[in-house]
Amino acid sequence: MAKLSTTAILRSAWQTVRPNTPVLAVLVAASYLIDLAGKGAFNRVYPIEVSGWLYPLLTAIQAILDSILFFMIIKVALALAAGRKVEPKDLPEMLRNLKAKQVVQFIVTSIIYGVAVAFGLIIFIVPGLYLMTKYGFYGLAIADKNVGIGESFQVSQKLTAGRQMELLPLYLLSVLTGLALGAVSPLLSGVSLVFFYLAFAKAYRTLGG
Repeated sequence: MAKLSTTAILRSAWQTVRPNTPVLAVLVAASYLIDLAGKGAFNRVYPIEVSGWLYPLLTAIQAILDSILFFMIIKVALALAAGRKVEPKDLPEMLRNLKAKQVVQFIVTSIIYGVAVAFGLIIFIVPGLYLMTKYGFYGLAIADKNVGIGESFQVSQKLTAGRQMELLPLYLLSVLTGLALGAVSPLLSGVSLVFFYLAFAKAYRTLGG
């Protein structure tokens, strides 16, 4: 098998961005607005008093909206990585066609994955990086193959077998870029989010997903 090059994946993702800027810009804007709405509530920008039980409620709503958006981004990224054209006008239909079961599975699997990776990073870093690269394609598998929680991890494990060190630079770059841009602006954080989802979709397709 040919070596998976992070540079080649990023170049391919960038080449896909240019002709598909309108639809990707809509996704970035949606990410920004959801983030802005959440921060507006917590920073008391809204004219109503946000306190007590409203905080966890708003947090839960924002988390659900984020998850739906992330799943939409994955769907679009997979389509673009496969060479299909997606226009902004296609997004409402894609949103209507989202299956609640898939979104719930994505949310639950994301929590499991996030906790496992975080725990691995805390205890000795290396286990966290191992889990990150081995099972990181779970969301793409759920969106692409309509598999369950356990199956999504199995699909990721199969695709990344023997390729984890090749994938590690892409994961580290996505995390560091997201943190750096997120510290500057939520809008830039959205740009990073969409671009790297596209890059991971490219890697997923390259590995046979």
